[in-house]
Amino acid sequence: SPGEIPAMPSLHSRWHGIVDARMRARTEATASADLTRVLLRHASRLGLDARDVCRAVDIDPAALETPGARLSLARFAALWEAVASRAGDPDFGLHLGAAIVSSASGHLLLAVLRNCPTVADAIDRFFRYHDLLADIVRPEIRRGVDAVHVAWMPGSARVHRHHVEAVFSTFVTALRQVSEDRLQLETVRFRHPGSASAEHRRIFGAPVLFGEPVNEVVFARRFLALPISLASSELLRDLEALAQRQLARVSTPAAWAEKTASAISAALLGGQASGVAAVAGSLAVGSRTLQT
Repeated sequence: SPGEIPAMPSLHSRWHGIVDARMRARTEATASADLTRVLLRHASRLGLDARDVCRAVDIDPAALETPGARLSLARFAALWEAVASRAGDPDFGLHLGAAIVSSASGHLLLAVLRNCPTVADAIDRFFRYHDLLADIVRPEIRRGVDAVHVAWMPGSARVHRHHVEAVFSTFVTALRQVSEDRLQLETVRFRHPGSASAEHRRIFGAPVLFGEPVNEVVFARRFLALPISLASSELLRDLEALAQRQLARVSTPAAWAEKTASAISAALLGGQASGVAAVAGSLAVGSRTLQT
C-alpha cells in the first residue's frame, strides 16, 4: 500500500539505510527519497554513473522509488560524500542547491512556497514542511527590528560543508524564484572555514563570511512583506492539506514533541496564546492530530 516498502529483501540486496517513514527509530535523522534522487540526477549531469555511485555505498536505486522511503543519515552522508568526492567541483553544494530548485520544481514543498501570499508566509511554510525533504538540519528564524536572521542548526549530526552550502543555495534560490528575484541578502555566514568564490558571490549576491559562530543568511525585514504574484489561496489550502498528511507520516513522536515544545516556548516569549488550538495552528495541524 502507499507509503510502505516491500517485504524484507534478501541479504544480498542493497537496501541498507533505506527505511519506511513510519518504521524509523524515534531519533533517527533521514533524507527523503526525493532529495536522494535529485542528488543522483545531479551526479549524472556531472558525467558520473549514478548506479556506480550507489553500488559504492551499497544502495539499490530501485528502493528509492518506493513511496514513503527515506534514507538514513549515515547512508545519505556516505552517498553525498561519494558524489562530492567524484564531482571535481569546488562549489558542488552551491550548484546542487540550485539544481534542487530546478530539478524538483514540482516537489510539494516548492509548490507550497509558490502559492503563499508573501515571502514571510513562504519562509513560514518552508520551515513547517522542511522535513519533507530532510530532517538532518533544523531551520530557525529570528526577526529583528530591521533585519531577519535565518539559521540552520545541524544539532548532533556531522554535516559536510557542501551539505550546508546546498541548503543555503536551495533556500535562497527558491525564495528568489517566488519573489521574482526581488529578495536581496545582506550577509551570509558559514561556520566552516573557507573563502568566498565567484559562485558564492553570484548565487548569494552579498558578502559571504566563513568561520562564523552560526550558519545563517541575513536580509532586511522589509522583504518579508514582498507579495508572491501568482499565489493561489485555494491551491495553497489543498497543497497544505497534502503536505500535512505527508509530514505526519515522516515525523516521529520525538520530533513532534520537540516541535510542540518549541512552539509553546515561542508563544510564551511572544506573549501569545499557547493552548492546544493555538499551538496546533502554528504547526499547521488540527488539534486532534497534535494530541494524537
